[in-house]
Amino acid sequence: MATIPTPCSRMALSVARSQCPRPAILAWRNSRRFLATTVNTSPAAPSEPLAASLLSKFPKGPPTSQSQGTKSPQKTQQHKKPTKSPTMTGKVTSVGLMPKTVRVDRSVQEWHRYLRKYYKATKHYLVHDPANSLRMGDVISFGPLPGRTGDNVSNVVREILVPFGQEIGERPPVPTLEMLEEHQERQRSEKRERRETRRKAEAGDQEAKMKVIKEGIAVRDFETGKGKAKTVTKILQRDMVTAKR
Repeated sequence: MATIPTPCSRMALSVARSQCPRPAILAWRNSRRFLATTVNTSPAAPSEPLAASLLSKFPKGPPTSQSQGTKSPQKTQQHKKPTKSPTMTGKVTSVGLMPKTVRVDRSVQEWHRYLRKYYKATKHYLVHDPANSLRMGDVISFGPLPGRTGDNVSNVVREILVPFGQEIGERPPVPTLEMLEEHQERQRSEKRERRETRRKAEAGDQEAKMKVIKEGIAVRDFETGKGKAKTVTKILQRDMVTAKR
């Protein structure tokens, strides 16, 4: 008749099993992993303690001036700014709507905040074309406009990469950045000269007054409260009437 084991007998069996070690498994003894562990952990070559191996990497003795925070001459040298401004590549999509200005589309990758991934998008730029040498469909390289004065047009054409339609040799040449800077400096100097001439004319210089009238650089009066377009039209009509007289 089978006997039902009581809780006390179960506890005694568990204690007896814990005291008696389990026999070694022959399959584990014969495996390659067991043989490799026995070869690597030989008592003849004891492993070096971890603390000793870490301390051996640090230099011995007092810290030198170089290790105390003195920077090397290579790091202290100032980085020179790049001479060439970054350029972008785009396609001309609109020509002739504004004088010496075209619209260029550039393909970019736009980040979607909700979907957390990039999508293809198109960014539009207003590019200054000083020589009217661009045609619709051209692939150009453009960059920042030197001496920018406007709020909307901040780039200028640098080079026509792939022309569309008319050949590059049959168009007006694209001016370089040096030519644009010289032209802008010439305009600034002429503006300063006109300003000085007007000041002399206001001070009573007869020669300056004649020059102001001859070149038509006098400061025109304007009428307030009637709108910019109407005021300019009236001023131009008044100038035409006085010129005919």
